[in-house]
Amino acid sequence: MKPRIPIPPEVLSADGGRLYPLLNEGSDFTVVIVALSYLDACLTSLLSKCFRESSISDELLDANKGALSTLTSKTNLAYVLGLIDKPMLQDLIVLARLRNLVAHSHFELAFHSNELQDLCGQLRYIAQLKDAGTGNAIFDPDQYRAPRNKFILTAITLWNRVLLTALDTKHAA
Repeated sequence: MKPRIPIPPEVLSADGGRLYPLLNEGSDFTVVIVALSYLDACLTSLLSKCFRESSISDELLDANKGALSTLTSKTNLAYVLGLIDKPMLQDLIVLARLRNLVAHSHFELAFHSNELQDLCGQLRYIAQLKDAGTGNAIFDPDQYRAPRNKFILTAITLWNRVLLTALDTKHAA
């Protein structure tokens, strides 16, 4: 199998706009799988910017068989390197659990299922975001009362934050 190397953050950033219609119109299954695949690619890109440009870096981040091939391993490494904060870490862990539940269910799970509602109820990142000027919440809770909306807003907010960090990060020497 051909190695899957990290996608540069500039390319991922350009792709982001194409995802919004899919998130708004896709099935719950599609939304979860695609959003988390994109978030995984964003974390991979961020970590690749922190590593030396090397075949060893590519091997570590190879999505097929690298030591950092899982979303959880990338999330944990990004946290211990100080690239993401604890609230991001906590929501990324919940999102990974949610994705695994959806991906490994033999029936299609939807956001109205008890399992997904419970996991979406554990997402906290977007609720704690405040406007720097006013101190007010960035998102009105009505915007994310529905589990699907909360999932989508959380995924978009996290991937934008990860991509902005990646775009601002220089490769290690």
